[in-house]
Amino acid sequence: MHTFALTNDGKVYAAGLNGNGQLGLGDNTDRQSFTEVTFLGDKNIIAIAAGSEHSLALTDDGKVYATGNNYFGELGLGDNTNRNSFTEVTFLSDKNITSIVTDTYHSFALSSDGKVYATGRNDYGQLGLGDTTNRNSFTEVTFLSDKNITAIATGAYHSLALSNDGKVYATGWNLYGELGLGNNNNINVFTLVISLSDITAIAAGDGYSLALASDGKVYATGYNYDGQLGLGDSGIGTNRNNFTEVTSISDVSVIAAGVGHSLALTSDDKVYATGRNDYGQLGLGDTTDLSSFTEVTSLTGKTIAAGNYHSLVLTSDGKVYATGFNASGQLGLGDWADREIFTEVGF
Repeated sequence: MHTFALTNDGKVYAAGLNGNGQLGLGDNTDRQSFTEVTFLGDKNIIAIAAGSEHSLALTDDGKVYATGNNYFGELGLGDNTNRNSFTEVTFLSDKNITSIVTDTYHSFALSSDGKVYATGRNDYGQLGLGDTTNRNSFTEVTFLSDKNITAIATGAYHSLALSNDGKVYATGWNLYGELGLGNNNNINVFTLVISLSDITAIAAGDGYSLALASDGKVYATGYNYDGQLGLGDSGIGTNRNNFTEVTSISDVSVIAAGVGHSLALTSDDKVYATGRNDYGQLGLGDTTDLSSFTEVTSLTGKTIAAGNYHSLVLTSDGKVYATGFNASGQLGLGDWADREIFTEVGF
């Protein structure tokens, strides 16, 4: 329900829901226009991660800052107290963190030496620590210590890890088959997905997962009621518990998974969308759900992001376009009206 934008000069802007201080603006007031997070203005931010009600920021010298809801310890600050301003995660200060990822109530940090650290909600084993105990401080995921992990993706209650040799590991909630392990059993330790190889990118949505191979093919598994897997079907009985090739799209360079909808960007900068569309989150000018990836002909993109019923596209000229659910102002368009087409954010 909230959105961040990061400029080339390291400035951070925030919009949307802020009831738990997740925007890091020092208060709990929602914003309907992108507002600069001034506390981070001199921190040389290189990455931002937005969870359900909390947020993380990463600096160019490997430091991590956290703000927002902390009920499950998802901020990794050693307590369960909410913050409304970005606060340094001191445990990670000497870890040389290179990547941050967060979703509903759990967070990960990846260091330059390939070590993975996790914190937050863990009742389904989504932290991959071998148990189902929540953490309020970042804890090393020792099972992955020798796997040379290069990327982490987090869904609502599950997590994926990608190694430098193209292997994928999965842990957590698996009711819908989102782990892609051929069953529906929850697990609490990262487990190799044997059906995947030569993977270059991963994305985890709400109850489902996507994987991108080096040849531009996309594979999908998990919840598919709204057609978010892009496999040409939807509804009851169409979930998958194994990663299945998505034949409706090819030559993909970027994938994004949200809550019930997915986006893909091809090597020629075309944007495709599939899944739930009741708020216009697919940006196709209507509210009709889709079960196959369909081109968004109104724009081309450089990168994409899929959120909680809303979507964003960054174009090659540095412009940002937003569509979908906007009840909390998360589109940053200066109002609370939903959009059915990608609309330029004029900030």
